[in-house]
Amino acid sequence: MNVKFYQSDDYVCGYIRGELPARIINRDYSDVRVDSKMNMSLSDCFRTDVMVFQRCNDRGSLSFLRETQRRGVSCIYDLDDNFFCVDPKFIAAHALFTHPEVAQTVRSFVTEATAITVSTYELALAVREQTPKPIFIIDNGVDNGEWAESRAQRGVRRAKNSEVKTIGWMASECHLADIPVIDGPVSAILREYPEITLQIVGSLRKEHFTGCALGGMLDRISFIPWLHISKLPEIMGNFDIAISPLLDTPYNRGKSQIKFLQYSMLGVAGIYSDISTYQNRFISGVEGWLAGPDDWYSCLKRLIDDTPHRNLMEQLAWSRAYPQNVERMAATIVTSWRQIREEDLRRFSLQSSPQ
Repeated sequence: MNVKFYQSDDYVCGYIRGELPARIINRDYSDVRVDSKMNMSLSDCFRTDVMVFQRCNDRGSLSFLRETQRRGVSCIYDLDDNFFCVDPKFIAAHALFTHPEVAQTVRSFVTEATAITVSTYELALAVREQTPKPIFIIDNGVDNGEWAESRAQRGVRRAKNSEVKTIGWMASECHLADIPVIDGPVSAILREYPEITLQIVGSLRKEHFTGCALGGMLDRISFIPWLHISKLPEIMGNFDIAISPLLDTPYNRGKSQIKFLQYSMLGVAGIYSDISTYQNRFISGVEGWLAGPDDWYSCLKRLIDDTPHRNLMEQLAWSRAYPQNVERMAATIVTSWRQIREEDLRRFSLQSSPQ
């Protein structure tokens, strides 16, 4: 089976959903070949069985999908975010995906593609409202090898000093709406523990905290610009505690548990919003904490003050995350692609049979 995977980028979503599993598939599956790329060419159509269009939202890509389908290629639309209800506070993305032409293009992708692959069950439910086409859930995974060295380095550092110095948050601009979730509790912790700082890696900036309690404590917050995902383990290895706050919105409920996997693969104990994104993904209080609106302060304080509890949680979180790797993701991908292709070929055969 020859596959072309058109990834949305080469550093975050495209890397996780395209490039990373493609490496494993090309290494481990002799009967499957994946070319993960960012440009579409008509020459891609020849001797290609499956094409995957990740997060595409432009008319040119839609036209290419239509052309390749006419040539007998099975076309899959891959989503790992709910483009149908982007939070208005995520200004750029909301403006893009509520634009009439873009919104219609995304709807055309989910209705015209042979099948749709998504990263979560909640996202599958959202897509089902838009299309009757087959939907396959492919959980995100991480490359354990990419995180092992940084985990080892973090372990050496923690052996010398196990005190909490840094609370870390991986946060792109789509998390603007989530700032209020942790504004009060994290600012209270910073006041109570003057030796602790908040480190934000992503595209949030100082001006995003204007009017917040944390906005008055910017000297205790460091902002690190977004990095290629291959560089993240080293930076995230500086976290002593990790957080992932999410408002309970349809957009956030469609997100995957990737932050739990990334934090845990480094051996970092994390606190996560108690919404469906993280529910049933780990044992709260054992492998991480699920925090409701009133729980963030107590969860942070417990991890800061109770070193044995934090150390054990770090170990158990790593054990939970380790099997949820890119090898398992690749196996699910190959199984899904094969089923989609087989069903498509059966449909082609029925359509071409004499009546």
